[in-house]
Amino acid sequence: MFSRPAILKGIGILILLNFIIPSFSLASYQPASSFSPSSFSSSPPVSSSLSSERIESFDAQIDLQKDGSFWVKERIVYNFGTSFKHGIYRIIPVNKIRISKIKVFDDNNKPYPFKVENKFYSLRIKIGNPNKLLKGRHIYNILYKVDRAVLFFKDHDEIYWNVTGDKWPVTIEKATLTLNLPRVVNPARLNLKCFTGVYGSTEGRCAFFVTDSKKITFQRLENLSPNHGLTIVAGLPKGLIRIPFYRKLWRWLQDYGVFLIPLAVLIFLFGQWCEKGRDRKIKKSIVVQYEPPDNLRPMEIQAILGESIDNKSLAATLVDLAVRGFLKIKDIKKRGIFSSSKSYKLIKLKEYKDSSEILDYEKEFLNQLFGGKESVRLSSLRGSGKLAELTDSVLGVCLQGLVDKGYFPKDSKKTHWSLYGIIIIFIGALFSGVAFGILIESLFALLWAFFLIIFFRGLFAKRALFKEKLISISKTKTEGSTLESGGIIIYLNYLVFFLFLIIPVFIALFFRNANLRYLFGLRLMASLIISGLLFKVFDYFMVKRTEKGIEARWKALGFGEFIRTAEKYRAQFYEKENIFEEYLPYAIVFGLTGKWAKAFEDIYQDPPSWYDSPLADSFSVAAFSNSLSHNLSSSFSSSGGVSSGRSGFSSGGGFSGGGFGGGGGGSW
Repeated sequence: MFSRPAILKGIGILILLNFIIPSFSLASYQPASSFSPSSFSSSPPVSSSLSSERIESFDAQIDLQKDGSFWVKERIVYNFGTSFKHGIYRIIPVNKIRISKIKVFDDNNKPYPFKVENKFYSLRIKIGNPNKLLKGRHIYNILYKVDRAVLFFKDHDEIYWNVTGDKWPVTIEKATLTLNLPRVVNPARLNLKCFTGVYGSTEGRCAFFVTDSKKITFQRLENLSPNHGLTIVAGLPKGLIRIPFYRKLWRWLQDYGVFLIPLAVLIFLFGQWCEKGRDRKIKKSIVVQYEPPDNLRPMEIQAILGESIDNKSLAATLVDLAVRGFLKIKDIKKRGIFSSSKSYKLIKLKEYKDSSEILDYEKEFLNQLFGGKESVRLSSLRGSGKLAELTDSVLGVCLQGLVDKGYFPKDSKKTHWSLYGIIIIFIGALFSGVAFGILIESLFALLWAFFLIIFFRGLFAKRALFKEKLISISKTKTEGSTLESGGIIIYLNYLVFFLFLIIPVFIALFFRNANLRYLFGLRLMASLIISGLLFKVFDYFMVKRTEKGIEARWKALGFGEFIRTAEKYRAQFYEKENIFEEYLPYAIVFGLTGKWAKAFEDIYQDPPSWYDSPLADSFSVAAFSNSLSHNLSSSFSSSGGVSSGRSGFSSGGGFSGGGFGGGGGGSW
């Protein structure tokens, strides 16, 4: 179970997020200032009381600007009848478009109180005073600016606008739209359509006419029933709208500018790698070496080569210690009702704590493995998390030993790119949880945050975040400390990581139909996560070897070539009795066990003294080598070890409810 401090921290973070997330809500309450545009006409106030709610008129006006943006004014005469309500609300879809500068006022330019709530696909303008009830007839003028709603095609530009929306639960008795163009246009160059009815309807029970060369009027010929709407399409000649380059650049920066963050991080890290992390290239070709350089042990060879310390190196270390007489490996066949599997019993043969024949990391390996016992079953460690802890502590001591021997510089321990990466990923993940929580309600965010805490707690407790390189190298070990949750929690953590980070990143990169504000938040989160991953990746390559380390790597590659081509030297192997066992651990590290064993067919015919198997009478060097390498590596693994828009004229034409705008509304 998790420790009490970890649980208390988790509860504290969850409580904090529960307060933070609502504060991130993009809803805002703002009284509108008065607005008196000369281009918008006003009518005298009207007052009457009718028995049922309805919209007596929905008169919209669009003032198109040269840069492609336009102002929309909706004059809604709403009759509450005898019902007592606070006001109305207007829902406008905002997929791909940007709506700003919202104002609500009556015909006398007196502002209404209103509240704007941003949703994933729409914004909701809630108009009225929650402490005041209304009935009868009231007039609402809703003014807002729209950007990115003009569609651009090869032969024309287009405004495809859902005027009223098709989500009103009341009848709209009259619906009109007046489109004011930025300059005079020959009516013959205009292509106009309108549609009415439920969403998807192509009926055209509406009319349009050009009153002068700059004004186009669309109107519904009869009442719009509940959940019916009016949609217009205006095809405009090319050249009427010209978006300046700086506006296009600004739009791109608004959408994708956050991805300049990982680009800047990449440039910075590449510069740091060129300065501090790139080894001097050895121009001479690889030459076969017949022994490991400087008598380095298998795990040291793997670290010198720049590879992650993994299950192979643990298995190789185990075999290496057995070959040198410190332990014996006993093959135990576990039988079940339906199947059988291999397990290994490790028996300590001699004391090692004061031995000069064994390295510090190997002592740490045996200490962790036996824990004061004389024998241990490898399978008994599964699920306890002990092998996961063993991996981390042994790695730290091994890498420190390589620093002390001069293969890596003394300041290798100061490399913290991986830590920075994890912190940045965590911040990005927090953005993901907050943004996703707002989209799918705060309960989701709390669940997300809970799993996020599990994920990072598991990774940090495992101390496996930085094991690829010289990060947080320490010989200090807390006595009796184990990771209680074991391998299962690690795999769960990675699953949670994928579900709650990768999927939001995918949405941020490829999902374009949502509210631009949310997309910006998701894209910012994605850019932070990508930046953090770049720090993590570059950390892997950042540790620079010393000249001694560079030379040792070159020789290690030559030694690997010797093992790979071992069949060439079969004649020499007859003279060296123990060379097969001595270099078998290195073959495991290089992944060349099969090739190494094949070179000793008919030469090495008896099982080694350090390996006890019930199948000793039918010994095969190839079968023995491959089985031992595979099964030991698998044992460590299973024990939790390392681990552009659509046109209203094309594709069959437009329809009611298509295009931008739309939505609906109601009373409250």
